[in-house]
Amino acid sequence: MRRTRARRGTAAALVTTALLALATVACGSDGEGDDAATEPSTTAPEEPAGEDEPTGPPADPEEAAALEQAVREYTDAYFAPDADAAYDMLSSRCQAAITPEIFTDTIEQGAGDYGRLAVEEFTVDELSGDSARVTYSVGLPLIDEALTGQPWSREDGEWRFDAC
Repeated sequence: MRRTRARRGTAAALVTTALLALATVACGSDGEGDDAATEPSTTAPEEPAGEDEPTGPPADPEEAAALEQAVREYTDAYFAPDADAAYDMLSSRCQAAITPEIFTDTIEQGAGDYGRLAVEEFTVDELSGDSARVTYSVGLPLIDEALTGQPWSREDGEWRFDAC
C-alpha cells in the first residue's frame, strides 16, 4: 500500500508540474508571435506588454459575471477536490488532451499539497465572443503565476477552462 501511494504521489506530482508548465505556456500564447512564448524572457512581463493598467471593463457585465462564476466554481471543484465536477468544466479540447484518471490524480495531489483554495481576486483581461482571458489569484504565488491571462472558452453556452 505504501509503495502504491508513493508511486501514485510521484506520478501525480510530475503530472501537476507538467500541467502547470503547460498552463503557463498556454497563458503566454495568443497565437501571434508564438516564438516569443517559447523563448525565455529576460525582462519582467509588464515591460513587453507596454501597459500598466487594464484596458477597462468588458462590454457585457452580465457575461463577465457568468465567466467569473465559472472560474470560481472550477477553482472550488479543483481544490475540493471534486474531480468529476472539475473535469466537466474543462473545454472539449482539454478533455481530449487529458484523461479523467490523470486529471483526478492531478487535482487530488494539488488539494493534498495546498488544501482548499478559493479565488481571492479576479479580473477579466479580455472577453470577445466565446473566448476570454482572465487573471485571478488563490493566495499562493506559485499557483497564482499560472493563473495570469488564463484562457477560457464558451461551449454550449457554458464557460470552460481552456488552459491545457
